[in-house]
Amino acid sequence: MTKKSNEFSRSIVNEQLSTVRNLFVEYGIDLSLISAGRTLYESLRLAKHRTKKRKDYIEKGIKFLFNSEDRLALLEVISGDKVFWEAWINQNNIYDKTGFDNDRPSVHRLNPDGNYEFGNIGVLPLGKHRQEHAVSTAVVILENGSLSAQIFGSKTTTATAIGVGIGKVNNMAKRGYKVVDEATVADTGQVAITMPVKVLEPTNSEDEYKAQCKAHGITYETPEVRAEREKKQVKRVEQQYKEMCETDGIEYLPPEVRRKKADSKSSSEL
Repeated sequence: MTKKSNEFSRSIVNEQLSTVRNLFVEYGIDLSLISAGRTLYESLRLAKHRTKKRKDYIEKGIKFLFNSEDRLALLEVISGDKVFWEAWINQNNIYDKTGFDNDRPSVHRLNPDGNYEFGNIGVLPLGKHRQEHAVSTAVVILENGSLSAQIFGSKTTTATAIGVGIGKVNNMAKRGYKVVDEATVADTGQVAITMPVKVLEPTNSEDEYKAQCKAHGITYETPEVRAEREKKQVKRVEQQYKEMCETDGIEYLPPEVRRKKADSKSSSEL
């Protein structure tokens, strides 16, 4: 975990503390709460930034409905929601004691599709907040026309597991990534893509699968629909592999040809 001394550069922290101190003096707010005011000031600022810059927020129409001026947004929240402010102070006290970034309070939208506004904000430690928004990610490998997959709890753990950056993980959702042998840097013939995990697969029976879907609020898909979806995924990755071969000037071999070559190689190694 990252110590809070690494959260921001010292100059930015000092600037924010000065802003909050002046605001508290002006409006008669307890100066012993400046630390909590500073973290709330920053969290609200970041929330407003997300509504203006994050594509998913913009597409959902999520708005920041507090004052557009950062210092006045802080004052509005402190004055307008005493329960929220008390919860923020309590969590900030924990953060001050531990110094761990995961303990830092963060503004949490109770309805994830709703706006930043009174009635839809709560307080969560940053670590728990990150867990709530983590997207389980599957790394799907295409080899010889068949699929294999491994599921990770988040994009961060996915990146760590396969030895690439977050940017590469995001790009792999759009374009296949040719897997190479780390020792020889040779093409392994495998193509990897990433995708969010949205559907539970059955563990024992179709009835249990239906129950899992219902319990987790997931739309049930019949075996036929799931099979068709997998075929589309295979076709999509195969097309990406073909395009990469053309881009890199490599002869493209259809799945059945690659499968025969792999079988032949396996037989010769016996």
